[in-house]
Amino acid sequence: MSQTVRTICSYCHANCGMLVQVDGEKMTRVKGDPDHPSSRGYLCKQGLHGNIPIVYHKERLKAPLLRTAKGFQKVSWEEALGFAADRLLSLREKYGSTILVREMGAPYTYEGGTRFFSSWAPSGPT
Repeated sequence: MSQTVRTICSYCHANCGMLVQVDGEKMTRVKGDPDHPSSRGYLCKQGLHGNIPIVYHKERLKAPLLRTAKGFQKVSWEEALGFAADRLLSLREKYGSTILVREMGAPYTYEGGTRFFSSWAPSGPT
């Protein structure tokens, strides 16, 4: 059974609108979403032709890996997220809440507009 799924292209940070045709559980076609408010149906050649090969590439990572003394080890999502959360919290405790920043970019960065920053501070601003 074929269906069309509305999503965004994550090839770059512009996040253009995409319509993906899915047959069964396999992506078979990608095209621009004409109803997307900023890309209005446009996809660059990477978005148009690059997404399906990336999804089905034989070397694509499908599980989190943790670097250990023995090299990269496959771990569960719960373990990987726990590790990341612990490291981020220790950085915040050591250096304060302003050490961690989330940046929001395109399309503003292309137009010379303002970049937006927000401190990551789950307990609230300091």
